[in-house]
Amino acid sequence: MKNKPTCDLAADIADNDRKIEGVKSSAEKLSYGVSLEKIDVGKYASENCGLYKGRYVTLIRSSSAAASREEKNYFIECLSGELKGFLHTDKQGKRKKFLVVGLGNGYMTVDALGKKTVERILTTRGNTGLDFLNEVSAFSVGVSAITGIESYEVVKGLIEEISPDMLVCIDALSAFKTERIGRAYQITDAGIRAGAGGGVPSKVRFDRENLGVPVVSVGVPFVISAKKLIEDLCEKDRDFPTLSGDEDMYVTPRVVDAILSEASSVIAKALNFALNPQLSKEDLSY
Repeated sequence: MKNKPTCDLAADIADNDRKIEGVKSSAEKLSYGVSLEKIDVGKYASENCGLYKGRYVTLIRSSSAAASREEKNYFIECLSGELKGFLHTDKQGKRKKFLVVGLGNGYMTVDALGKKTVERILTTRGNTGLDFLNEVSAFSVGVSAITGIESYEVVKGLIEEISPDMLVCIDALSAFKTERIGRAYQITDAGIRAGAGGGVPSKVRFDRENLGVPVVSVGVPFVISAKKLIEDLCEKDRDFPTLSGDEDMYVTPRVVDAILSEASSVIAKALNFALNPQLSKEDLSY
């Protein structure tokens, strides 16, 4: 695995290796150029590909930024609708407790999706005036290089203190295809390993087995492996030398700041609606 370019976007991995036994996939075209891809990975299939067992839903926009407010609102509604299915808030029942955590280095634009998103989450825990809503807490974890504490240790401690019914993780991803950057929004219940997309994975995977609660992760790719990009561009050049894993680096578009602002806004609004479906657009107008 060391010499392979890294990618944690299921749609790209499935496209890269189409013949994966035990993987079921479907695709659908929606309005405004939005496409919906669903991938189910079985237990044994996960042993033969770079995907963990679970469900993966990817909504892909025609552009990283919407051409109109109507188009953006439509995409947010689509994303929120898929999130409800993962969070099980599409059915009324007892009040649920959610912990939303932003992973990654908030001081690096390409890795700040988690931090920027949780800053926009409507938190209701401890607010007695909002006790008719699901209980939501949000926290930006940071990275061990800055805090000296592993992300997993922080999240594990929060879970032990808050006892949420479900953990929602937000993190930036990496892709195999440039057209996915800033456009592909992935939701999965397969868990996540913080930093895996950049080749520096955390020691422990964030999943139900390790944390004791269901984990739903949401992410958007911000970078692509230069190794993969060059190999694809020089696919027909037989004299092109193979790069080793140590020679790889990650590249991102020049407009990454705008992509971050848009992606964090879209995910936060979609999550707020999904966590508490009874809220109206007026309630969340910001």
